[in-house]
Amino acid sequence: MVRQQFIYFLISNFLFISFFGFAQKQVDSVVKLSESINSSAEEIQPLLSLSGDSLFFARFFHEENIGGKYSGSDIWLSIFDEGTQEWGKASNQLKNWNDKRNNFIVGINPKEKIIYLNNPKNPDKGIQFVKKIGNYWTKPENISLPGIPKSGYQGLYVSPDYSVIILAMKTENGFGKEDLYISTKNDQGDWTKPVSLGSTINTSESEISPFLSADKQTLYFASKGHGGYGDMDIFKSERLYDSWNVWSKPINLGDKINSPAFDGYYSQHGDSLAFFSSNREGELSDVYEVRFISPKKFIDSNKTINISSAQQKADRIYLNEDKLSTEYSIPSNFMIEVALTESINGNNLIEEQLWFLAGRLNQYPNLKVAFKIVPIDNISSDILVIRSNKIIAELFSELILQGVNRSKLEYDGIEISNKESQGRNQKVRIIPLFFKE
Repeated sequence: MVRQQFIYFLISNFLFISFFGFAQKQVDSVVKLSESINSSAEEIQPLLSLSGDSLFFARFFHEENIGGKYSGSDIWLSIFDEGTQEWGKASNQLKNWNDKRNNFIVGINPKEKIIYLNNPKNPDKGIQFVKKIGNYWTKPENISLPGIPKSGYQGLYVSPDYSVIILAMKTENGFGKEDLYISTKNDQGDWTKPVSLGSTINTSESEISPFLSADKQTLYFASKGHGGYGDMDIFKSERLYDSWNVWSKPINLGDKINSPAFDGYYSQHGDSLAFFSSNREGELSDVYEVRFISPKKFIDSNKTINISSAQQKADRIYLNEDKLSTEYSIPSNFMIEVALTESINGNNLIEEQLWFLAGRLNQYPNLKVAFKIVPIDNISSDILVIRSNKIIAELFSELILQGVNRSKLEYDGIEISNKESQGRNQKVRIIPLFFKE
């Protein structure tokens, strides 16, 4: 019942969450890659192999492209050197993958050793794949995808398991300029006609450079229609209810990744690494690397969390139930219940609650919270103190991982209560006390 009530509340308030309201990982660094990859030409659409040692990208306006500087784009490849720990000099000598028109790599299937190619300006090629057999690559073979123009579409991404294709293209019935569409495989193994991702994703402006996370739950793309810092910004949106037609409101990846210039062609690799392209340092785009903070850098669960001082408590301006509900869309009875013998990690309900809480704390700059632990069951004081500290440390780490500033979180310790029944599950309630700076 508690879970159902919380999910209902979360859904009913969904539209009130701004694009800063969703949890995000914290960016550790954003670095422009070396001259082995970036040049005076334009580099876009970086895509890393599963092994992490091969970085593919497309390069425009380069003298060594097939057809010369003013032909189309070529696919280039850089190999990571384990000895020097640097990316090697990129090369476009990739069998017959490049021609005088635009050429891109738009997906990698590591299990089947397949690479997916896109040739949007060449009606004879279009979408293709090549497969590695032994030490050799097969000749490119066409992929038949109904409902797309033979030429003129802007880009696409093929999921590694070859079950989903996300396309960016302009159509007569679209929302404006380029929109994002999806094609999936039907029961017969054929690709379906692309369907628009709808008005949550698409705007009257351009949406381009789609990328789908490995679990196919998160869509990354660039847009000029969702607000941001200037030109194209990179956004992400989550699939809802396991549907391809219902998406969360796109959220901006923030000012460390986005800039007043063009930012796009984002690709995420695992939990701690991503690449994208930007022209923030010149007229033409370069490839940038993003490193995210590892959860291990946050709070060790064995570390003691200091309890709020009397002065800290005295300085608070607490929010009453009415303000919490009307101004912050937080239910008055919001709390987290957990057994001290368990971890909060892997508990689906608690993960949903922390996702919601992180969203509110990220959305409102002046909102802070102090947590107080109230035991439900009769628990010895030694166990209660030790285990409560571990739970709070896990809770803090998870919220920080989701983008919440550590300064917004305080711990008020344990409050002993005899109002609850005496059980054997060693359960406690984590009560959040919300206040303003």
